[in-house]
Amino acid sequence: MLLEPWRVTLCGGLSARQGAHSVSHFRTQKTGLLLAYLAFYAERTHGREELAELFWPESDQPLSNLRMALASLRQQLEPSGFTRGAVLIAGRTHVTLSPGAVHTDVMDFHAAAAEGMQADDVGIKTQLLRQSLEAVSGELLPGSYMEWALQAREILAEQKRSVLKEIVGLLTAQKELEAALLYARRLVYMDPLDEEAHLRVMHLLLQVKRPADVLEQFERLTTLLREEMGIAPSLKARELAASAVSAPLLTALSDLPVAISPAPVRSAWRLPLPLTPFFGREQELSLLLSLLRQPAAVDPYSFPPTTPLRRPRVLTLLGTGGSGKTRLAIEAARVCSADDGLAVCFISLVDADTSEHMVDLVSRTLCPYASAGSEPREVIIAALGEEPVLLVCDNMEQIAEAGAEFLGDLLQRLPNLTVLVTSRQRLDLEGEREFLLMPLPTPEHEDTPECLLEFASVQLFVDRAQAARADFQLTARNAANVAALCRRLEGLPLALELAASWAQTLSPAQMLTRLDRRFELLRTRRKGAAKRHRALDVCIEWSYRLLGPQVQAFFCRLCLLHGEWALEMAEIVSGNPQAQDYLQRLRDASFLLVREAEEAEGTALRFRMLESLREFGLERLDPNEVNTGYERLTRHFSALSGRDPFAAIDTENVRTAVSWCQRSAIGHSLELDLLNALTHLWANRGGWLEGRGWVQAALDRHAGETTPPRRKAWNTLG
Repeated sequence: MLLEPWRVTLCGGLSARQGAHSVSHFRTQKTGLLLAYLAFYAERTHGREELAELFWPESDQPLSNLRMALASLRQQLEPSGFTRGAVLIAGRTHVTLSPGAVHTDVMDFHAAAAEGMQADDVGIKTQLLRQSLEAVSGELLPGSYMEWALQAREILAEQKRSVLKEIVGLLTAQKELEAALLYARRLVYMDPLDEEAHLRVMHLLLQVKRPADVLEQFERLTTLLREEMGIAPSLKARELAASAVSAPLLTALSDLPVAISPAPVRSAWRLPLPLTPFFGREQELSLLLSLLRQPAAVDPYSFPPTTPLRRPRVLTLLGTGGSGKTRLAIEAARVCSADDGLAVCFISLVDADTSEHMVDLVSRTLCPYASAGSEPREVIIAALGEEPVLLVCDNMEQIAEAGAEFLGDLLQRLPNLTVLVTSRQRLDLEGEREFLLMPLPTPEHEDTPECLLEFASVQLFVDRAQAARADFQLTARNAANVAALCRRLEGLPLALELAASWAQTLSPAQMLTRLDRRFELLRTRRKGAAKRHRALDVCIEWSYRLLGPQVQAFFCRLCLLHGEWALEMAEIVSGNPQAQDYLQRLRDASFLLVREAEEAEGTALRFRMLESLREFGLERLDPNEVNTGYERLTRHFSALSGRDPFAAIDTENVRTAVSWCQRSAIGHSLELDLLNALTHLWANRGGWLEGRGWVQAALDRHAGETTPPRRKAWNTLG
């Protein structure tokens, strides 16, 4: 028996989820559509021959194809441990889904819409109808052109239009005109050639006193009808437009080229549509939304009058490359647009290399029909207007300084503008609030597949592995290796995706063995991937180039350090007197993670970097610099005595220094001094057995010497 039913999402893309199990990739497209068909008509029982003929009409062996599709679905929906037939009932002649085993978003829509239509209370009725639409966001089975899918899509679209019309009427009656306008525009979006839908929008725009927007709507309707149907708008539409402006002005504007729009077209602003599921980040998304939903301004005469301004005008999502900043920003913007009705515009700045290029990109995105002679900055100001707008500026690190000046000017002139930035480094704008995005949480140890699937890093890996191999499953046999992979990749989303893309040819165990050469493994040939995300080293290189030669060299030297370390360690291993300043630059560029640690003398900042960044830097470090850095580190450790100076030092850095002494000619002469100093470390932290092995091996290598360090080493061994 299933603990809970599978939830099958049909709108916006086909996927299924049951608890922590998620399926979004199937053996073939028709296998997925077969599940969609069974779920859409869950109350029916279907004959095998009927299904075979419907899905494989041109095949020589349609029943064989059906059997393979059903077997694949059973493997995905009824993995080991579940009762056979708990989800899929496939008899000799008929196929159906087990009653109650599957629930769909379309079912939620029908249930909420039916309850809403029957409700007597206007407020409850409106709320239920709104909920019904939220359940089916997006087109039914996009990309499918099977006849049954086209018919089902049109039926559902007509049902959604009926609900939208009802909501517009209810909100208009309640004088919630701006909200009614949002739903009326959705009617136009669903059927751009429906003149009645355009008329609803124009009526509402007149009521909220926006005559210029009425004219824009009429112009769009005129263009659509002329180009698509070869007809003109009705007399009713022309009279409505004439009531918004004077007749001479209407006549004059009607002679203008269609490409010129008298006002920005906010309805044309679109968020990118992600093609993969969004995993984890519940806390981050909740916090991000709470910041974006804070009041932008307060009434000075309100009580209490001292309420502070809390919403940041600029919110910068910071994180290393591949940490998922863009995806989180899109998700937050989508919620703000769908749930709060906020106008949202997304600008990709990945190709911008100057502030002028950035201004041009923003201008063309906000108002694509602006005349060629318009001054871009003024077009942007006019397009954003005085109403609240969320402007999402994605990938801004390469023009952070120049772009910050432009954004600062916009924020000064537009008091209701909020900017959400994704970047690998701060903008240093006044009023900027930084939001640091950490990697996804990873399992600390081996566990059952069910427990591991509670971690977003594991969920992401499994989903992307299923994209490469539809029958991939997290099982008791591979769970330990998947958990280890997620830990070794430190929960970095891009690294997890790149590793999972090899699931077609490598098992998780084989992937683990190849992580010693991680940059050979962590790359993909997917054509849809952005160039900077096709390989992990390319992604890091994008940020590395922005550092400048001196900070690059400093970063590479820091890569000699393991684990956590303090400012003093950075100064020693780099030999750079500007270490404090350079650490700040690396932290601002998302190359370092920082935390505050309790120490004997109070709190202090401890730094660390992701292993992928560390290996990237080590590959670029000259062998002579490696020896110089380790020599500095070894001499520093050797000079520590008489107290517990190792308290703030990661043991792994000590091991690294010892290992270097064992294999380096330079370190050979420093080895005994280092091991004698480490007595204080072993006395406070333990590890005598490991230390004894080091000292004994060193005494063997230095046999025949009669130096004071060797005599002291015998005491250390004792």
